[in-house]
Amino acid sequence: MFITQRLWPAAHKPLDLKRAGLIGLIQGFCVFPGLSRSGWTICTGVNLGLEPGRAAEFSFILSVPTIAMANALEFWQHRKELGAMHWDVYAAAFIGRLRSWGWRPSPSSLVSSCADT
Repeated sequence: MFITQRLWPAAHKPLDLKRAGLIGLIQGFCVFPGLSRSGWTICTGVNLGLEPGRAAEFSFILSVPTIAMANALEFWQHRKELGAMHWDVYAAAFIGRLRSWGWRPSPSSLVSSCADT
């Protein structure tokens, strides 16, 4: 990061589809062991003219679907071993994660969904 900031002066360009796609492509190359996904995406964003804070924010947002799909793949690959697990614990953890992101169901939707069961 230090070298990136020294070699490329801050131009502070907006994040457009072309830059976002290139950052996503670089993230795809980081599936190999030993490569830092966040480091590469932040450095690429800074090299493309984004502010370092904006590049870090975009790197985090870009990681959410990647991590979610990696978890879904893990669940799918181990579905036979997980068959005997308590799925209510996983559901509670998932809902807790959604709530930490700001999801707040309305009380009426909870009552109507409970009445349906």
